[in-house]
Order: sequence, then structure tokens, then C-alpha cells
Amino acid sequence: MVAINQSDEVPGRWLAFLQKMPDGYQGNLPDYDDRSWYAGTVSFPDIRGDRVGYLQFFVDVSSHRNQVASSAYILYAGVVAIILAAAAFLFVILRRADSNISTRLNHLHYLAYTDPLTMLANRKLFADRLMSSLKMAADNDRMLAVLFLDLDDFKSVNDSLGHSAGDELLRQVTRRLNACIRDGDTLARQGGDEFALVLPNVDSTEQVAAMAKSIIQALKHAVIINGREVSTGVSIGISLFPQNGTTPEELMRNADAAMYMAKASGKNCFSFYTSDLTVSAIQKITLLSELKRALSQGNITLDYQPIIHGQNGKHSGFEALARWHHPVQGYISPRTFVDLAEECGLINELGAYLITEVCRQIHHWLIQGFDPGYVSINLSVAQIENEDFGEFISSQLTHYSVPADMIALEITESALMKNKDCTVAKLTSLGKLGMSIWIDDFGTGYSSLAYLKQLPVDLVKIDASFVQDIPYNPDDLAIVRAIIGMARALNLEVLAEGVESAEQAACLNELGCHYLQGYFFSRPLVSKDVVTAVGSRESESI
Repeated sequence: MVAINQSDEVPGRWLAFLQKMPDGYQGNLPDYDDRSWYAGTVSFPDIRGDRVGYLQFFVDVSSHRNQVASSAYILYAGVVAIILAAAAFLFVILRRADSNISTRLNHLHYLAYTDPLTMLANRKLFADRLMSSLKMAADNDRMLAVLFLDLDDFKSVNDSLGHSAGDELLRQVTRRLNACIRDGDTLARQGGDEFALVLPNVDSTEQVAAMAKSIIQALKHAVIINGREVSTGVSIGISLFPQNGTTPEELMRNADAAMYMAKASGKNCFSFYTSDLTVSAIQKITLLSELKRALSQGNITLDYQPIIHGQNGKHSGFEALARWHHPVQGYISPRTFVDLAEECGLINELGAYLITEVCRQIHHWLIQGFDPGYVSINLSVAQIENEDFGEFISSQLTHYSVPADMIALEITESALMKNKDCTVAKLTSLGKLGMSIWIDDFGTGYSSLAYLKQLPVDLVKIDASFVQDIPYNPDDLAIVRAIIGMARALNLEVLAEGVESAEQAACLNELGCHYLQGYFFSRPLVSKDVVTAVGSRESESI
């Protein structure tokens, strides 16, 4: 019940009704609204004897309370429904988030263990697989083989066709390798152009050799990249468990050493590890590391051997010859470190360094007022095939203000034959820059007259092996005479290297050789001695 306050308005009809009721009346009142109202009278005498009192009004709100309770139940049910719906929604969101997280974790796991270019196992996954394979081999007393694969001349593809072509070559090589391996074998990319393969459960070395041969055969045929044929080979080193090691580190190290021996044997072949390989391989790896350091520190120097006019004996130009004075081993033959640079993909870096040094030295001589005539530089096939080579050498000529006709580029006859179409195009473009093109070691290769006619060649160099026994060896004399005659027929100049005696010089002059080079005239000179030595010789020849 709710009491009506004094200030609340009381209907007049109720007052009139209650005045007629006896004192203490409790009962219903006529309807005031849709609720049930109750009233009561209370009276008592005052001090004068008059009766006074008050009226009480009450209303029954139970129906409203029921309505409120019903509304509250509905509200509670709605809240509960909302909470349940929110919980269900949150559950769905969390399930989806969990699914996304799981997917992402799986993707991250995939990335962590997969090479993104070839989709092969990466080094980490390979190490795990090798470890588990070794445990199984040891438990079951079985033989296991590790093959280390390195693509031959891969860097020249990157340099000549670009890295995108190199990536495509790696993908195509991967497809061919996958076609060779067995179920249960693990093939992984180690990085760059290196791959590794675990062969568990092998029965004999013959079985391993057969796998190596099948891989070499699979990579024997050229692949087509951007409409061009690209050839590559592979050198494979093999180590066996337990004969060559019992840990992953031993087996990988020994397979790597065997791979270097395969490359040294002529590439595109395989070699099993033997105990005497390690020292040789370690020496080669150490020497390569020291060569890189020597390049970065500017410790590869150039000597300059004079080239002489055959008829008047005057200075004509120089050949730049790379020299490496090792801090421990002393003088290291150019054949050793240049071959190492070619084998290990460092030849472009070495070649660029030497070209820069030649341009810098010519610039220095010109500032001194000394005219060197020209300087010849030996090039490798990788440099010529490098698509940026022409732009690089042009930039160096411009930077050091060296005229292009002061540079002669030498390439061996055998190198010319490796990629004829590419060589012709590149040498032609280099010749158009104003540089001379020379063929080195002429007579030792297999180039034809027809091929020579296609090349923008200005001069051929007769190899020293044909010069050393003239004029007394009739066979060598006949070869030299034929080379000079052929060159003249093609309007080419001729330079004979390896001249060590007056008799050789006189014979070559008589045969019509244009230029001479060798110890008879001068040993290679350090740059600071060139001006004095040439000036002295010029004075003697007057």
C-alpha cells in the first residue's frame, strides 16, 4: 500500500463519502483511476472535547507490481539473451581469430623452414632432417650419403641476364632435381646456387654415384629463359655416414670439400670425399677469404709491362698485370688467384677493381705529362657477358677523363668460343666506344677464320709457347709465320709475347710482327718506375 501525502489532491467525492462513514471506517473508495483505492478514518477528542482526526488513503499497487515484475522478467530475459548472443558472437570471433592465428602460425612455420624462391627445404629444415636421418641410420646400422651441389658458372647468368633470369634458372633446376630424387630423400637450398641432398638408406657407393650421375645428366641440357638458351652444370661433393663423419657438421664440411675438388677437376662432375681433401679445400676457402679482404683493402696491385714497336724499338703501350703479394705466402701467381676468382664468382669484382685502377693510373700519368700510349686489360668471359660492363667501363673512363682509345681489352681465344653470339654483340658494342679489342693467346684455341671475321678485333697476340723456341724450332716458326700471314690477310695487327732474346726479336721483325713484348725488353714495372724506365729506353733507342 502507498499512502497519499497531505499535499496530494484528494477527490471531493471521497471526502463527502468518508464524512458519512463511522469513525474507524476501513473500506473501498469509488474508483479514482484504474487502481483500487482504500480509505480509513481516525478521530479522537481534543482538549476542548471536540473530536478531531485524519483521513488515510491507500492504493493497491500489486497489479502494477506484477506488471513491473513481469517487465523486469522480460528485461532480465532480454539482458540474458543479449549476454548469450554477445557470448556466442564473441565465441565465433574467437574461433575465427584462433583459426586465423593457427593459419598464420602455420604460415610462419612454413616460412621458417622453406626457401621462398624454390619452395624447397631451407638450411634449418635440412639440418633437422639430416639429424633425424643420422639417428635412424645409426639405430639401424645403415649407410647415409650427403651430397653438396653447386651450380657451375651461375654468377655469369646473373651478371649477363640479370637476377630475375638467375632466379628462374634456380626454379627450373629445382624442378629437374626433384625429378631425380626418391621418396624419403631431402633436397634443400643452402643459399645462392648451392643445394644439399640427404640420401638415407643407401646400400652402396655405386648407388650414390648413380644418383650423382642422374643429377648431372638432368642439368646437362640448356633451359629456356626469356627466349634464350641458358646452360649450366653442377659440381657435386659426396660424404658418407659413417665412413666420412658421424655428425651433421662433419658430413656437410666434408661434402663441401669434395665439391671443391669436383670443380677443380673440370666442373660438371662429382667427387667422393677422401681424407686428403680437407686440407686442400680449407686452403682454398682460406685463400678466397683472403682474396676478398685484399680486394676490399686495395692490396691487389698492378704492374705494367711495356709493349714495343717491332720496327723501331720504341715504346707503344703497356699490358696491366695483376699482382698479389700475400702477407704470409708472399707472391701469389695471377693464374692462381684469377682462376680462384673465376671459380668462386669473384671475377667481376676483381675485374672492376683492376679497370678502376688502370683508369686512375692513366689519369695520374696524364697529369704528370706522361703519355702511356695505351694500356691493355685482360677480361674474363663473365665480365663480357655482364650486361652492366659497358656502362661501368664508360663511367670509369669519364670519371678519370681517360680517352677510350687509350684502353685495349684482351680476351683469350678459348673464352671467345664459349658464347659466340653474346661475345660478338658485346665486343662490338665495346669497340664502338673507341676501345681496341685484342685476342690473347692466339693459336691455342679453336676459333675459325670465319668467326674472326665477325669480331671487331684489332690485334691478335701470339702465345708465348710458340715464341720461346723460335727461330730454331721449325714447327713453331711455321705456326708463327702462318698466324702473322693470316692476321695480315684479315687486316689485323700482331703482337708476340714472351720475347726473351735478341734472336727471337729479330726473327719476329723479319716475319713482319708489329709489336713485341717480353723480358728481353722489360720485366713488368711497378707504376712509380714506369716513367723513368720508358724515358731511359727511349733515350737508348735514339
